[in-house]
Amino acid sequence: MAHIIAGGGFTTWLYPFLRGGTERAPAELSMQRWAKASPQRVRDQVFHCAQILGLIREYPFHLGQECFNLYHAGVLLFCLCGILADQRGTDNMVLSRGLQVRLDAVGADATTQWLHDGFSCTLSIFGFPDLLCQEGRVQLLTMTADLLLGMRVWAISRNLRQVVLRLRDDQSLLNSSPSST
Repeated sequence: MAHIIAGGGFTTWLYPFLRGGTERAPAELSMQRWAKASPQRVRDQVFHCAQILGLIREYPFHLGQECFNLYHAGVLLFCLCGILADQRGTDNMVLSRGLQVRLDAVGADATTQWLHDGFSCTLSIFGFPDLLCQEGRVQLLTMTADLLLGMRVWAISRNLRQVVLRLRDDQSLLNSSPSST
């Protein structure tokens, strides 16, 4: 989580973006600027979010902070994948068919190379073959909600799950990634 929080201002603009209303447009603009300033930072954030999701999925420890970590990693990855999908569509790189980078695999050479070079590929995590398509982003939020359902720490996991489900069902949010305005 320290990598995500220390990765720049993206997390600062997440809540205004998610709240919508008049706050959304300025937050989207700030997110766009942040992403364009350092594509490497976007890839790093995506990687760390995917790693957190993979660790929590595989090794849940059921402490209070885990719900917050899971929520933030899932929602941030949802937003960041929208940015990467838009960048992939405008970066004039040809998608390498069949080249898949599994972000939650530890020590994979393709992941290390993608983090460094940023080549166009299909990004995946366990059970989700393409995180950059709209369906993959919906599946990501569904998985996040399902993992939150399994957590019985206080009532916070249920509350965070409701937020994730509202995001998943909000078609305007799905069709408006932080970089598509």
